[in-house]
Amino acid sequence: AKRKKDDDIVTEDDDKGQDQERTIKHQSPNQHRRRPYLTYFFLSYMVYNFCGERLWIAKHDGGDIGEFLRFSQYWVMFGTPPITSVHTILVGTTAKPSPGANDADQHDDDQQLVDVWEWIKSGHNMVPVDLELRQSQIWSNMTHAYPSPRWERIFDQWGQRKDRRRARYFMTQFCRYSNDKFQNLTLVWQHLRVMPPNENNVRHQRSGPDTVLEVDCQI
Repeated sequence: AKRKKDDDIVTEDDDKGQDQERTIKHQSPNQHRRRPYLTYFFLSYMVYNFCGERLWIAKHDGGDIGEFLRFSQYWVMFGTPPITSVHTILVGTTAKPSPGANDADQHDDDQQLVDVWEWIKSGHNMVPVDLELRQSQIWSNMTHAYPSPRWERIFDQWGQRKDRRRARYFMTQFCRYSNDKFQNLTLVWQHLRVMPPNENNVRHQRSGPDTVLEVDCQI
């Protein structure tokens, strides 16, 4: 399609080209104004961060961008190293099966103390444990002992607050869940202080007496 204007022939393609040219001319000043500002901003932040990492200047909020902008990013894995820790030991007393023995032949001597965490992870393993010996030990890492990191986190939170009410409720419900496999449960919270790096490679030290909770599953 063609049309006449002032004795000149202008096509639709020429109209489109002129519109694009006008649009570019209209946007160019804004783009030119933005580019230096972004460049200066990132350059300034790079210099600021460089000086802050070398402790030449103090970084605002310790360099935490989330705190500076006042919104939480929930970066748990990048949190401040803890200064206290709680190790949770959970054991249960159960009847030890005797080959060829009837229920009437079962005695109190056949009972044994087992690691409940191992039973939860496997669903069937009854691993005997000496609670007195276990309480005297402080493991450098307890992550492998829990069924999952979620279990570790929730019991650490309860232990830090010494939340006996929630712990007892959990133990009571667990007695029902285990279908009477345990006659009683014992939970021990080891309250520890996280030590800084040292020559003896001691990671934890006791910060107070252990908290011991017991629940009778037969009630």
